[in-house]
Amino acid sequence: MKAIPLLVLVMLAACSIFEPREPEDPDPDPPVVWQTPTQPVIVISNLQNSLDGLSVGYYNACFHEDFVFNADPQDVADPGFQSLDFSDWTKDVESQTVSSIIYQAQASGAPSDSLSMAFFTTDAQHPDPSVPYDSVTIYRDYYIVAAGTLGSGWERPAMGSAWITMVADEFGLWSIRDWDDIRVPYYTGDHYTWGVAKALYRR
Repeated sequence: MKAIPLLVLVMLAACSIFEPREPEDPDPDPPVVWQTPTQPVIVISNLQNSLDGLSVGYYNACFHEDFVFNADPQDVADPGFQSLDFSDWTKDVESQTVSSIIYQAQASGAPSDSLSMAFFTTDAQHPDPSVPYDSVTIYRDYYIVAAGTLGSGWERPAMGSAWITMVADEFGLWSIRDWDDIRVPYYTGDHYTWGVAKALYRR
């Protein structure tokens, strides 16, 4: 008689195998191709990949603790941007503004494969130093856009040039300490610099 309850338990357990599983929560931080930043060019690659992958954590990892962002003086003086705050732009401000942009993109309802796009291209007039030592300034033209931002989706990308100063720590790992944002010469108002795009989300 003792075998009957045991048989019932086995049958109940077997039935539960065929019940549908609870769906797993999606990965809160999409996978991003990340490389150890042993060279300045790798930092730029990580920066681009973190924006493409909408990863705040990886984006923040590209910046030095003493990071300072310097907006283009034309943006600061532009009457259309007088309500924006470009002052005292530290790593904390950078993290907050980009986090807000990434959140807006994720909440936009756009297809996941079209949420963000970022390109950093070399400046032919300012080639990268061949053998950087402990600090270096490199020059990149950029094109950055995230779905749902600026109230117009893909219609107004962030475009400009970046003069980026990086430093290496005692382990030879590089990070961005200064970013000077530059309007492109052909600025027409159809796009913003990265500085303006971020400042629109500054709290």
